[in-house]
Amino acid sequence: MSIAKVTHIKRSQKPYTCEKCREAIPKGSAYRRFKVGFRSRYNHYRCMKPECTPRNSELDASKMSAVWDAQETFESAIESADNADDMNSALSDYAEALREVGEEYREASEGEQGQVFNTVAEERAEMLESAADEVEGIDVDDETMDCENCEGTGEQPCEECGGSGTSEEDATCVTCDGSGKTECDIDECEEGQVPDLDAMREKAREAMEVDLP
Repeated sequence: MSIAKVTHIKRSQKPYTCEKCREAIPKGSAYRRFKVGFRSRYNHYRCMKPECTPRNSELDASKMSAVWDAQETFESAIESADNADDMNSALSDYAEALREVGEEYREASEGEQGQVFNTVAEERAEMLESAADEVEGIDVDDETMDCENCEGTGEQPCEECGGSGTSEEDATCVTCDGSGKTECDIDECEEGQVPDLDAMREKAREAMEVDLP
């Protein structure tokens, strides 16, 4: 892994400007400094605000920077998603990004005749392809909980007869056919179950635990 080391400086010897928020880093204040790339001599400066913390995608000059960027995009998408389709879409996009970078490493590992000459790149390609398979195997659709409206039964008291099963004329209620109950009217309720967003997010976050190069 070629992620750059971030150095934390407690007291700056001269003023700098945070390259992220563009605010001044006064002399004597704390800041962060890092270089991207093994041969780079260029220093990056960041203030200590949490939102200016360098991300992995900003610390890696290799092909893996695209993976870290996809990972960060995935995390953000999962946090903002409010349904299973959006979470599964985010998982699919992340898996696709892993495969794309894996293919780049695969190409970098082979010569013109297809012979492998870079075993490190080959290993990274295999790890990324395996990681993509794992991510694609994650499905959040089964993460549900009891519907609060019907308490998991899938039925609610008939609004027409108030749950009595009879009309004002003491006849059988035509809406519920005398049962006193009708199907739960919550759109997302299926047989008493509704999507559990917290459980979905926890399940989706398993994608962050797959082994990467």
